[in-house]
Amino acid sequence: IFFKKLFYIVAFIGIYFLMAYMKVERNIEGSPEITQDGKSADAVLILGAAQYNGVASPALRSRTISGAETFKKINAKYIITSGGVGEGDTQSEAEVSAQLLREYGINESQIVVENTAKTTYESMAAVKAIIEKNKINSIVIVSDGYHLASSKAMAETIWPSEVKVYTAPSTDPGYSPESLSYQKIRETVRIGLAQVAGYRRISHNAVWFTSRVKSKIDAVNASR
Repeated sequence: IFFKKLFYIVAFIGIYFLMAYMKVERNIEGSPEITQDGKSADAVLILGAAQYNGVASPALRSRTISGAETFKKINAKYIITSGGVGEGDTQSEAEVSAQLLREYGINESQIVVENTAKTTYESMAAVKAIIEKNKINSIVIVSDGYHLASSKAMAETIWPSEVKVYTAPSTDPGYSPESLSYQKIRETVRIGLAQVAGYRRISHNAVWFTSRVKSKIDAVNASR
């Protein structure tokens, strides 16, 4: 009886996370209304990624250029860059992304910089104020394809219910197959856990866990 119950529990967990993985895969190409039909929206949101002393990582550059192309394609009013200053950095991800937009020819008056958020959840919470201030009724989230399912879920949880949320994937920044598989698995776990505990709690704990791991690594390196 014990092993039978254990089998059912393991099977349920396996099916549950398989469904979460399918959600990641279903959203990886973005909203067809935007990516295929060219539907208009009020704004484009570019989610942050790593930058190194003012130099955008391949992921951030890819997201920014894809966001600029989407912005022009749908004739949006605003393009929002998001991402705060990482530990040891001198510039925010949002400012580095905004500078790329300026170089790409985007009008300064249409660029909105949100440079306080450290996580995707914090970005969505901060962007809510921008949405309300500028009376934005529809927005396209641009990020890596594997990241779109959780990003959209967070946005729909935090933003006003009347705001229409679309997604568009960034071009491939050159992930290896192993790295891409890891990112998909990480997003699967995030979505699976968030559906039970909520994205706010998962995001908070992820920051705590990451900081603890970094402090352990720094301590080991310092002792060498």
